[in-house]
Amino acid sequence: MCSVLVQDPYSYIICAWLLCNLFWCGFLAIIQTYQIARAYTTNESANYYKYDYLTRKEDVHLQYYRRRYYNPFDFGVIKNTIYFWFRSGYNKYLYNILN
Repeated sequence: MCSVLVQDPYSYIICAWLLCNLFWCGFLAIIQTYQIARAYTTNESANYYKYDYLTRKEDVHLQYYRRRYYNPFDFGVIKNTIYFWFRSGYNKYLYNILN
């Protein structure tokens, strides 16, 4: 292994760089898939306490750090995913099938 590294160190640097990027892109893909399934954005997850429509109605009067998260746009994993991928054109057709 060391002899190959001495002959072509650039390939090992590229492989290490690709592995780092693969880890990062895999992490992003998992997070984005989770957010699509839950129908919420990164901004909503970080700042939900600032938006009254994302907190439970009974918690609106509480301090921001005591409010519980509630997403009125979450219709379940399957409906959220279908709505994300087929938002235009097929929406009425898919809505009739799913409901």
